[in-house]
Amino acid sequence: MAYRFDSTSPHAPQPRPRRGVLDPRLVRLGSFAVSSAGLLLATVITILAIWERALEETAWRSIATLGVLVAAAILFNAVNEFFGARLGDALPPRAPRDRDAPSDPAPTPAPTAP
Repeated sequence: MAYRFDSTSPHAPQPRPRRGVLDPRLVRLGSFAVSSAGLLLATVITILAIWERALEETAWRSIATLGVLVAAAILFNAVNEFFGARLGDALPPRAPRDRDAPSDPAPTPAPTAP
């Protein structure tokens, strides 16, 4: 019989946060923005090529460029998280940001008169 940890138990294994050299959330957001803009542009150029307003060669080049942009974004994400995991212990700890602070900090005790 296998013992299952309750996720609320203090002894439950906690998932390791993903670390990167750069903030992984910002890297993913940037990759998403670049990929989305490339997809939009490639779609417009392909539609123009279908209606013979752009050369067919331009459409194929735009699709190939989109493929390169997406591949570069995926590779950059992977490299960022790989080196972040390897360098995480060597880098100094980051200062906590306001959003990382507890929403209800513990009250400080009132000073006592001597």
